[in-house]
Amino acid sequence: MTTSNDHVDEFFSFLLEFVSESDRAAVVLGASMIDEQLKTLLSNTLLPSRDKQDDLLEGDRPLATFSARIRVAYRLGLISADLAQSLDIIRTLRNVFAHKIKTGSLKTVPHKDRVAELIRPLLGGKGYERLKPIIEGKMTKPHRSSVDFRVGLAVVASRLMEAIRQSQPLSRSNGVGLVPEAW
Repeated sequence: MTTSNDHVDEFFSFLLEFVSESDRAAVVLGASMIDEQLKTLLSNTLLPSRDKQDDLLEGDRPLATFSARIRVAYRLGLISADLAQSLDIIRTLRNVFAHKIKTGSLKTVPHKDRVAELIRPLLGGKGYERLKPIIEGKMTKPHRSSVDFRVGLAVVASRLMEAIRQSQPLSRSNGVGLVPEAW
């Protein structure tokens, strides 16, 4: 069984590796990590599947996509509207960087505009101010949008880690059975 400290160590290990990647790799790898966190959050919250294989979160199932996971996590109240919006920005960037041969970098328009939108709620906050020099110091050729994306993604990932830590399974007690109690 993994502990909370194992997850934190794994996160920081990933973060240190991911800051030195190219913009394309950082976007794709970072979004992949976030997508897995959303899957874990939903898996921890939803009732277990009646079958051995998860019929919602795997393969081509209803909650197997990044966008579906964002929407359901928001609709279940597991994440806030601003966190869902940040996740959508990361998802949009991931789609462009993963599916287009020539994407440019995070410092080109429209990517730098998306990054600016991602970090706008974080600007001036203690977390942003603490993380920025650490991440910038680990990068070989930092430019503002690259650094800001990595800071934004790190904050989003840490908030999802907290949501996972706080997650609790739904209860069957709210469900309606086939046979009413009065029968």
